[in-house]
This record gives sequence, C-alpha cells and structure tokens, in this order.
Amino acid sequence: MAIVCILVALGMVTSCLIILPGSSEGSAATDTSENLLTTEVDRVAPDYYNLILDLGILDIYLFPIYISFIPIMQRDTTLSPFMDVIVESRIYSDIDDELDRYADDVEKTGLGVRIFTVATGTSPDTIRSHLSTAWASGLQGCFMVGNITAAWFEMESQWDPSPAPPKHEEFPCDLFYMDLDGYWEDNDTDGMYNIHTAGSGDIEADIWLGRIRADLMSGDEITLLTDYFDKNHDFRIGDISYDQEALVYVDDDWTPANDVYDRVGYAISSRTHVTDKATTCEANYLDHLDDGYTIVHVMCHGSPTGHRFKVPDTNNPAVSIWEPGARVDAVPDVQGWDETDSPNMFYNLFVCSGGRFTSEDYLAGWQVLNPSTTLIALASTKTGSMFNEGPFYTPIGNGDTVGEAFGDWFASTAEVDRKWVYGMSLTGDPTLRMTGKHAVNIDVSGLAPAGLTTVTYTEGGTAKSINVGNGITSIDCDHGTSLSIDPTVPGSMYTTDDQVNFIVVEPIIDLEVQYYQQHQVTINTNGMPMIPGASVSYTQNGVLKSKLIWDGAGFSELCDAGTTVQIEDVVVVSSTERYHTTDTTSWTVNGDITATVDYIHQYWINCGVDTVGYTDLNVANHVNLDYELDEASLSYDLYDAVSLSTWMDENSYYTFSNPSTASDASHRWFTPDTTSYQVTGSATTILDYWEQYKCSVQATGMCLSSLHPGEVNYEQFGTAQTGYYCDASPWQDWCDIGSTITMSEIVLIDSDMRCHTNDQTSYTVLAATTYVLDYHLEFKITLAAEGLPDSTSTEVTIGTANPSWPDSVSGGDIDDYVVVLSSANDFSWTNWTHYETTLTATELIEIDQSEKYILVCWTVNYTVLTIYAAPPTVQVFFEGALYTAHYMGVKKNIWEDEAELAQPVMVSIEISTTWAIDNLETLNLTDDLPNEFSFVMHSATRNGSPIEPTVNEVMTPPPHQQLVFDLGTGDQNITYEVRINRAHAVDTTVSNSVLVEVKLPCFPAISLGVSDDLMILVYEGATLSKTADGPDVVIVNTNNSWEFTFIVKNNFDYDMVDAILKDHFGAELDYIADSVMANLLTEYDISYSKGTMKQVRMEWSLDQIVEGEAFMLQMTVYTKLNPAGKQEYTSPGTYDLNSGATLKWYDERGKKHSLETGTIQVVAVKPEII
Repeated sequence: MAIVCILVALGMVTSCLIILPGSSEGSAATDTSENLLTTEVDRVAPDYYNLILDLGILDIYLFPIYISFIPIMQRDTTLSPFMDVIVESRIYSDIDDELDRYADDVEKTGLGVRIFTVATGTSPDTIRSHLSTAWASGLQGCFMVGNITAAWFEMESQWDPSPAPPKHEEFPCDLFYMDLDGYWEDNDTDGMYNIHTAGSGDIEADIWLGRIRADLMSGDEITLLTDYFDKNHDFRIGDISYDQEALVYVDDDWTPANDVYDRVGYAISSRTHVTDKATTCEANYLDHLDDGYTIVHVMCHGSPTGHRFKVPDTNNPAVSIWEPGARVDAVPDVQGWDETDSPNMFYNLFVCSGGRFTSEDYLAGWQVLNPSTTLIALASTKTGSMFNEGPFYTPIGNGDTVGEAFGDWFASTAEVDRKWVYGMSLTGDPTLRMTGKHAVNIDVSGLAPAGLTTVTYTEGGTAKSINVGNGITSIDCDHGTSLSIDPTVPGSMYTTDDQVNFIVVEPIIDLEVQYYQQHQVTINTNGMPMIPGASVSYTQNGVLKSKLIWDGAGFSELCDAGTTVQIEDVVVVSSTERYHTTDTTSWTVNGDITATVDYIHQYWINCGVDTVGYTDLNVANHVNLDYELDEASLSYDLYDAVSLSTWMDENSYYTFSNPSTASDASHRWFTPDTTSYQVTGSATTILDYWEQYKCSVQATGMCLSSLHPGEVNYEQFGTAQTGYYCDASPWQDWCDIGSTITMSEIVLIDSDMRCHTNDQTSYTVLAATTYVLDYHLEFKITLAAEGLPDSTSTEVTIGTANPSWPDSVSGGDIDDYVVVLSSANDFSWTNWTHYETTLTATELIEIDQSEKYILVCWTVNYTVLTIYAAPPTVQVFFEGALYTAHYMGVKKNIWEDEAELAQPVMVSIEISTTWAIDNLETLNLTDDLPNEFSFVMHSATRNGSPIEPTVNEVMTPPPHQQLVFDLGTGDQNITYEVRINRAHAVDTTVSNSVLVEVKLPCFPAISLGVSDDLMILVYEGATLSKTADGPDVVIVNTNNSWEFTFIVKNNFDYDMVDAILKDHFGAELDYIADSVMANLLTEYDISYSKGTMKQVRMEWSLDQIVEGEAFMLQMTVYTKLNPAGKQEYTSPGTYDLNSGATLKWYDERGKKHSLETGTIQVVAVKPEII
C-alpha cells in the first residue's frame, strides 16, 4: 500500500510518497543477517523514520522506509547523448563547485552531463523511474554521488555441489538501475526483489552505472569527496598519469588464471602475471603495487572490509592455508595508501563482497577515496566477482569508458551465472578511460586562406606531425600521449591564445583554435610613473585586453587588425590626483603604429579664507588668490562666503595676498600662515585671517631691567606669545581682538630672587591700550632640619612667607606661616619668604622619657650662625640660602623590660649629632645607675670599641654608682653591662637616668636628660645560696677562673640585722679586685691570710635586710702561681674552691641565727685524662 502525506514546515508545503513493504512500487528489504540500524545504515532514512514512528505505523525492526521525492535538476545540458549525475541533496551544497567542474570536464568529450539531487532515503523505484524516462531521451549512464539508496535483491545460490542445499543471499544490486526495461518484482513482499525478467524489453544492462559514497568511511565525508573530484580533474588535465602496465595477481585458489591474464591483455599488452603460491602474499602484493599500473586485477578471498592471501602450509606444502597474521584491511591499510603506495588507476577486485557499499569502510570505497591516485574500483557486493573478463577489457582496449565496458560486460555475462555477477558494482567515475585511442577534432579558424599551422601527436606509438588550415581536422591519439598545436603560424602575424598543449586521456570533440591577423603597436609615455600607470585597451586574439604602461615600460603588443587601441586621456589616481594629456589617445589598427603620449600631473586643490575676529572678510575687504591651471595664470577673490576648488598643475604655485585689502596701521586682518604653496599633492588650504589691535606694556618701580624684564603673555594668530618689558623699555605688538593679555605678577631676577606686583595683570584686548605695572622684591630660601629620626617632625614658624608653586606664581603673603619638616618631605622645604623675616624652630622634641631631641644651632649654607641666630630663632638675610636647624638626640635603652637578682642586663645610650655639632667645646655624658645596678667593669664600649668611664660612688641616698663619659665628636653608641644586686619584697620598677651636656663656641651650654625603666622581680630563692660559674674539671698547670655569686634573702617575718657572710677560698686561688660587685647599702672586705699561701678571705656586711629583700655579691677567683712560680693546680686531685660560706644575723629580739653552705670542689687532672 502507499500512504501519501503532506509535510508543512516554515510555511512551505512539500509532497512526498512514503513507500512501505508490499507496495507494487517495489522496496528494499531488511538484511536478515545484520542489524538494520548499525550495518546497512542506508536502509532507513532517519528523518523520515522518526516521522513514521510518531505516526505509529512502522516497526523499525521489520520494515525499511523509503520516500519518493522527485529528483531536482541542478544542471541541464544541450548535448546528446548525455549522462546523469545523481547527488544526495544533503551534501550537494558542499561539493557543487567540484561537480560543476566535473561536468565541464566530461562534456569536453562530447557527452552531456545533467546533475540532479535526491533526498536521503528516496526509493529505488523513484530513482529508476527517473533514469528510465531519461534513457528514452538519450541517457547513456549514471554516476551516483553520496548515499543514493541501494536496491536490494535476494536469491538462492547453489555454491556447493548437489546435494548440498542452495544458500540464501541478500545484497545491493546496481543492475536494478542499469536494466531499465526489465521486470523486477518482490513476489514474497519481504522488501527485497527476487524476480528479474525481460519484462517488456530485455534482461541486460541498458545504461552503465558508477557510484561513490563516503558517509560510511572513517573520515570527513566532504573532504574525501572533494579530494576525489580534485584528483579526477588532475587526471583529465594531465597532472596525473599512469604507466600503461597491468598487474594480474592470482592467489592460490585461482591460480594460474591464464585466461584472465590473456583477457587483461585485450586492454593493455604489457602485463605482470604473479601466480606462484609461495609468492602471493600480503608483502609481495604491496611491493608490486608500488611499481604503478593502469590496471590491477587481483584474485583472492575477502570480505566487505578487506582481503587476504593463502600460502603453502610449511608442514604440508601441497595444502594452502591463510597467511598467518596478514590481511589487507580497508582500515587502516588501504585507507592510508598515498600516491607512492598505490600509483595505480583501476582495481578489479576479484574479492567477495569487496564492493558492498552499504558496509562501513568498504574495501572498494577506500581503494578510490584514499590519498593515492586510484580513481576506479570494480567489485561485488556479495559472494562472487567478475568472470568472462573479455567483454570488459576488450572495449577498454578500444578506448571506451569504464562505464561503457562495465555495461557491455553486464549485458553479455549477467545471465550466464547470476550468483557470480549480480552483485557487481563500479565504485568511482564511470566516464574515465584507461587506454586505447581517442578521437580529437581540431577546428582551426582565422588563418589566411592558404595559412597552415602544425599539429604534433602520437598514434599507434608513432609520433606524427601534420599541417592543417582553416576547418575541422580529425585525428586519433594514443591514450596518455601529448598533443600540441603551434600557437604562431611561421612567416605571418597570425597567433592564438587558445590552449594548444594537451595530454589525451579521452576524446576531445571540439578543440577550437582561433587565429587572428595582427599588427605591431608601440605606445610610449612621457610623464607617467609606474604607479598608477596608464591603461591601454586593445584586442588580441579576439579578446579585449588592457595593460598598464609607464615611462620606460611602454606598450608593445600585436593587436588584431581593424580593432581600436586606446590609452586613457585622464588617468585618475584618486578623487584628488590625476594625469592628463591633450595628445591623441585612440588609434585604429590598420598597420604598425608608434606613438608617444605626454601627460601632465595634476592635483585637486581647495582654497579658502576664514576670518578669526569680530568682522568677516567680504567683497570690500578680501584676499587675492593667484594660481596656474593647464599652464595658464589665473586670479580669484576669496572671502568668508567664497572659496575655490579646482585642478592645479603639479609644481606650480598658488599665492594668497596678505594682509587683506582694507587693513590699516592700527587695525588689520592678517594671516600668519605661508601664503605661497607649491602643488606637490592634493591639498585643502584654508587660511585664517586674524583681526588684531596693537597694545603696549610699561613697568615702574625701578625693579625691572633689560637683564630681568617683565613678561607679557598674549595671543597672536590664536597662539600664545611672549614679550618683555622693563622700566626703560616698554613692550608693543599686535594682539588678537577679544584675546587675553597677561603681564608678570612675578618677575624672577634669578632662581632665588624675584619681583612681585599687586597690580591687575590680566585684561581682554578690545582696543589699543598701554598697561602700567609697579613691582617690589622677594627672596627664595630652603628650610631643613638635621638630626631627627624619620619617625618624628619639627615645626618652623616663618614671620612672613609668600609660598608659591611654581616660582612665577604668587601664593599670597601669609604671616606666621608654619612649615612642618618630616621624613615625608625629607626634612626640607623650599619656597619664598620676605626679606629679614624670622625663622623659629621647635626647641625640644620628646619621643618619650627615653628618647629626646634638642635644637642646638642654626646653619646657613653649611656655616654655623653665631649672630642673629641664637636658637630657636634666626633671621633671613640671604637669598637662596639653606637654613638648617640642627638637633642633638639622646636615647636610653635598657635591653630588658624585667630582670631577676644577679641577672646580667645590657644598657645602651645613643647620642645623635649632625655635622654642625662636631665643632664642640664639650660633650659629656653622666649616667646615674639606680641603687640596684652594679656596673660590670670593662664592659663598656663606644661605637664598638672599649671605653672606660669614670665610676663614681654617690653616697647621697640612695647610694648608687655614677658613670661619667668624656666623649668626642660625632654620633655616639655607648653600651655596657650591669648586674642586678638587689631585689625587693615586691616587683619593683627602677629608673636609670642619663644627662648629656654639649657646648658649642659662642653659645651657652645645652643639656638634655633621658631615662629608661626596668622592673626587678622578687627573688624566690633560699635565704643563703652560693654558686660558682666555672669548670668542674680542669687540667693541671692551667689558668682557670670561677665567678662566685652569693645571695642572701630575708625569708622571715622580721627584718634581719647585722648580717655578716664569710667565706674562705682555696689556697691555690686569688681574686680579681674589680670583679667584686655588691649593693652600696652593704660593705664587703676582701683580705689575704698570713703566711706564704695568702689565702683569700671574704667578709660581707649587710646592716639590715627587710622582709622579702635579697642582696647579691659577685666576685671572680682564678688559679694563681704558687710561691715557686708554678701555675696551680700543680698536681692531679680534688681541690676545695672555698671552705663553705657562713651567714650570721640577728632577729628583732636580738637572737642570733646562722646558716652555712657546703664546699665547692674542682677536680684537677692531667691532660691525657681529658
């Protein structure tokens, strides 16, 4: 049955016929051995399948779907006979250029080409009906491009001898499209044809057919197709050629196939025959393909996607087996062949199913679609291949197309044994020829009646040459040989521009060569450069041509007799540039011509004037313009309402008059621009004429001179101008009307001195005017501060300042102007002040109690001021001077925030000065330590070098040590160490104060004091403790020392009074006198025992120790020399460093108490023990 549906989309109506199984129109069928959707992918049109599925009338696993869109003509032909190219509409727009070129190539052979598009899934009956109609009008064959629906056929094939049952086969059958008057029927309505009879005609191919399909290949479909048509064209124009050789390659099951070898010889006599079973294999086959052939006829077993060879079994050479691990696969083997792997034109694949174009990556498809030079492949879509090869190769040898030979073979062989040949399909262009002779018709015209031209060609392997005149000459040329026609007839002026050299690979039905009689024409130019050049139009060989010429590169061509040669009289370079000639520019070619054309180079010039002012230029007050055009002098009146645009000769001049015609001595219209211009290019010249008045400026006050004049800024011609004036010499010049004139408010005498006026300094020019200004004097100074850290700043108060930026602009007088000097401005300020004004700087700057800075002196230009400059104030008497305030800084730093009893603590004092303070009479530092500090002798450094201060004991309560440093000039960094000798019952903060005194010549002394604090923590130790800081083991006869620390703390609830601590040291030891450190509230006595050993004895008196209070005493002892002069210890052993300390004291009731410590020992050993 047939269902007709109307599809409406985007407002357009399309009619189609959907054909389902059982229709009398015929249909394709499902391949029972393969999945419909994955293998035979062209059996269902997906777009239309979705539509029918939505309608609910189709089970996709049972029935294929076809549509019946009528083929649409894309190209017609006037030639007959003709062929049809049927293209899948889906891809047509991507390859339409290639298809048109292909059609042009084919029509040169005399065969017309029509191009039609069909929709994907169009039914075979629809396509066959179209072909049948065309056949009746002269159709010879068809070339199908893309997924053109296959017609499926089923049959029972007796491949094995009886009584074996026949095999059921289903396959695409292109014979369906070739036998157009036969009868095809699907009598079991399974979707595949199974009956083919003569019908109303015969049962043989009526047309030839080829197809090429790339949508199932592993590659870009459009690229594969365009590449194929490119190499097809290259072959037809001679860019690809093939050796006239043939390869007959026969595998084991078909050897020796001598009859096949003989029949291939009907086409090409030079053949290679490979039949040896031990030789035929994959590698040998591929090696032969490299040699290059026109025909490769290979006979072996295969499938849709490849083929393979057999080789003798090494164990039983009489039996052939499949070649192990070897197979020529379509992908990737054949797919990757290029012109070096397969420089062959045609493959006749005696390979079962190698042409099954409904399978993905089918073998015959890749044979022609790979990058090699192969153009055609013949193979079967089923089991079977070509036999009875004579009817195929004979017409090939006669120069027929592959399609014609294929059709002849089908007509003579198809019914001999259907199972072998019904699946045969031609992949590639069926209009190609491989060998033979080809007719060429040469149509010569245009020669003189007796004129002859020479044709050279090859026929029957022999080079020939003939002379031909006007008219048609027919010759036969060997396939692949050269054909040449002389482009110039010797001895006469007859030439042709037609193609005259060919590689003959097919018939040429109308090779037209038109000759023309010609004369020599020579034209030279004068004044014309290469760019743009002048265009000469002429006719040569019947073609209207043009050529650019210029000086030194003239025109010299053969031009057709009776035609016109013409050169441009105006050569337009652009809308504003041209070359012009008044010479003759056109000639009729009746004989040889020689001419020279002179050109004048001209540019388009626009001229005008524009008034800048209040009164425009007009007829009565205008500007005269003089210029040249075509070597004639002209003049034109210009004013605001009238301009001129015209061509002017290159290198001529055009000139404006200046000033205007109505200007006078006090009021004028004048242009500052150049008034005379040479024409060297296109130009628009609009000159501004300025309306102006004359003005003057005069100075008073006897301040300005010719060396230091005032400056007047004014506008002249719209541009800022500068003039100068002084008391003795006023200024005068022209000024634009309505502009502003400005005089100097500030006149710089030099970089540090200037004059200033308070008079009005700016006016609008409306008339000729004299301006009078009165001036007075000002200075510029620099303020600076030295000796301050970046983290702080100082202030300087200026009595009267006139700060301004830049110097030429007044900022206005300001009294008591404050300048802040800091790191933000690099402690520097430069600007203008009044003469004799005062500068007052901040005297004392306190960062905190530990860091302060004091003003010591002022300097001017690096000289210390001793008059009019007592700090903090200095007067300004010097222009351009640097006034610097110099500060001295003192910073006290106790390196710890808190410390314990007996803990060493570092103290530093930093004194910063400047270069101006280096010239000192004195720089003294007095450091009063708190009672709780003991100075460590020899610990002090000054700028990294040792220094010994004077250490005074100040007994004024509280008693303490005082350090006095007599210092030199420059920055000072004093460091020293103290020990904490006293701890209180609670954490106690103590203060360490220092005073620095400095005296400069001519100034009174200046002092600056700072202090820093330290918290002393409560001592948590025993009432009596003793430690020795030194080695436990020493080597005999070496000097060693120990620092003893004695601590006494009141851990009782009463005050300890009259406390005495005693200790004796070993006889081998002595002590360092200035190492003893103790609080000045206590007293100590260090003595020696009587006798030769002079044992050191220590007694420490502590009058009162309040509750929780603790005191420390430290001293250093060392091994001394014995009376014999030997270094103690002189022999190994254990020695007592001391006898043990004894502390005695009284409580508040007068009761006596005591405590003792043990002995501290040291071991002396010989060196080798260590």
